[in-house]
Amino acid sequence: MKKRSIVFLIVSGIIFAVGVIICLVGVGVSASDGEQIYSAKIGDERGYTYKFENGETDKIKISITDANVNVYGGSESSYVEVINFNENNTGYTANNSMITLRETDKVEDITGMWESGISFKGLRFLLRPPVADKQKTVNIYLAKEEYVKAFDIKIAKGNVSFSSIGTVTDYHISVESGKISFADISTESTIDIKAGGEVSTDISFVRVSADTVTVNAKRAKFEGESFVSDSCEMNITVGTVAFSYQPLAETYTVDIATKGKLTVNGTGYLDKYVYPEKDTNEDPPEEGEEAEPSALKLVGEDLYVNITTFATEDAAEDTEAA
Repeated sequence: MKKRSIVFLIVSGIIFAVGVIICLVGVGVSASDGEQIYSAKIGDERGYTYKFENGETDKIKISITDANVNVYGGSESSYVEVINFNENNTGYTANNSMITLRETDKVEDITGMWESGISFKGLRFLLRPPVADKQKTVNIYLAKEEYVKAFDIKIAKGNVSFSSIGTVTDYHISVESGKISFADISTESTIDIKAGGEVSTDISFVRVSADTVTVNAKRAKFEGESFVSDSCEMNITVGTVAFSYQPLAETYTVDIATKGKLTVNGTGYLDKYVYPEKDTNEDPPEEGEEAEPSALKLVGEDLYVNITTFATEDAAEDTEAA
């Protein structure tokens, strides 16, 4: 071996040893400051924990591929767990107003991915790739006093769940396929759900109260229990919808159009149900004469609908079936 090669090997060894020492020192310093450089054990998995306790966050935005997202209210503190993600194609950023978690399909440039907004995290992560068959999960825990104004969650495949949150929060959920569940949620704002995949998405509402609910899906199964809304509009091409409609206002309207099986208050209808029956001779109310009624509108092609409303028996009998 040439003398020059031996010198290069020695220099490389020194650089490697210095790098290891720097990493070890960095781990110790970060641990003393409460920061996390490497993934750590979270239950039986490995991941990162990021704390946030601003009391008020404008938005939590998540854009990932194949993963589950769970949001839990009523926690002792506010923090995010990012579990089993590839550390080289995942970026987490946070400031006083927004928390963002973003994932790309692959690492395209070892020197960085500045154009996509995700920076390269270091060669040490390439040497420790995640186990491929591990379920990727994002857990968000909210303290009782934490107020998040909006959630914006977009995933290709996976499950999204929210539970025990009572703040005035916007929820925007977009999935290709998976399951979406809301339990013990109360908001005087909007829940907006989009499911664009060819595989049916299961949507569950249990003890949910929202000012506005919109669902747009190619294929979906929606089930509701103790579900209250002022305005609810669903456009589902193929699937099923089953729940009891409880409006926020004293008066309300129902408009359902589907070529699938349609049942309202135990009575079958051909392909349309409208309540109350529209009287073309009746003058429209003057502006400000009465409060705007709550509204339920369902539209579908091959959509099976089975709902219960608060219509009286006589009003239900007077409704025309087209």
